[in-house]
Amino acid sequence: MSFDERLFTWINNLGGHVGWVDRIVSGLANDYFMLVAMCLVLVGMWFGARNSEDRSRNQLTVLKAMASLGSASGLASLPIITIVGNEKYAGTLIYSIFNRPRPFEAFGPSVVHNFYLPHDPSFPSNMAAVVFGLAFAVWLMNRKVGTWLLVMASLVCLSRVYVGIHYPSDILGGIAFALVAVGVIYLLFWVFKPLLRFLQRIMKGLYVMD
Repeated sequence: MSFDERLFTWINNLGGHVGWVDRIVSGLANDYFMLVAMCLVLVGMWFGARNSEDRSRNQLTVLKAMASLGSASGLASLPIITIVGNEKYAGTLIYSIFNRPRPFEAFGPSVVHNFYLPHDPSFPSNMAAVVFGLAFAVWLMNRKVGTWLLVMASLVCLSRVYVGIHYPSDILGGIAFALVAVGVIYLLFWVFKPLLRFLQRIMKGLYVMD
């Protein structure tokens, strides 16, 4: 058994003992609960600053976070579409990496605690890519809020190992895609800065931004 599998087993074995704990963790692992909560934090950032300068910076942060979220999800899904979905890669190493069976397919359904059984490949974790893409993008602009979002992202990803649908390395793979996505988005925002300023003026004229 690899270290990744041993770590999965240790975290996963924490579950299945207390029903209400499993239900709470299952809620945290839900596809929407934490992501919606994190997006509500972004809504608070967009409208919540007291002065115009902070509000403008926060709104730019939110734009980068939403772009990073979408890009990270797209990047994490790309290998599944282009490699796993293409028969010419069948039997290759890269195919086996991105067509990794879920833990419950290897260890049996008993490892799943109060959660549904996903049917897509386990690696990388799209959820990890999405939530960490959002969190890292905010952290680079606002350390305080970004740190809280990183904690929220860590909770949802740890929960998904706990309920038995991801290995720890799936999470790390998702984080790697998130970092790439955030880097690309920040680079694009820098390259197209004049265009961004023009769009900001339009949005300010429509009273969407300050």
